[in-house]
Amino acid sequence: MMTDDAIITKLEETTKDAARHQLQTLRSILERNAVVRYLRPHLWGHPAPVDAATFRRAVPLSCYDDYADHIQRMADGVLSVDDDQAFLSVDPLVCFFYRFYPFRLDRPIFRVL
Repeated sequence: MMTDDAIITKLEETTKDAARHQLQTLRSILERNAVVRYLRPHLWGHPAPVDAATFRRAVPLSCYDDYADHIQRMADGVLSVDDDQAFLSVDPLVCFFYRFYPFRLDRPIFRVL
C-alpha cells in the first residue's frame, strides 16, 4: 500500500503536464474513432493522424440532436450499418444510462468503456 506522501508524489508527477496528457488522450481517441459514421464526413480527406486543431476546424459544434438518430439505433441494438461502419465509437457499447432531471427522461446517454 502506498503512503500518503507517495500518493501525493505520484499525483503531482501525473498532473505536472496535464495539457500534454490531455492532447495525447485526445489524439488517441481521434486516431481510433476518425472512421466512425458521424465523423467520417468531416474528417474524410484529412491526413492521419487527425490532431486537435484539425478536429476543431473540421468538425462543427454539435448537440444531442446531432447524435440522436445514431444513439437510438445503438439503443435498439444496431451497432453499424451495411458498410459495417460504427456510428459513434469503434469501442463496444457497454450500457445505456437514462438522464434525470433537468434533462429529458426519454433520451438515453451512454458510456463506452
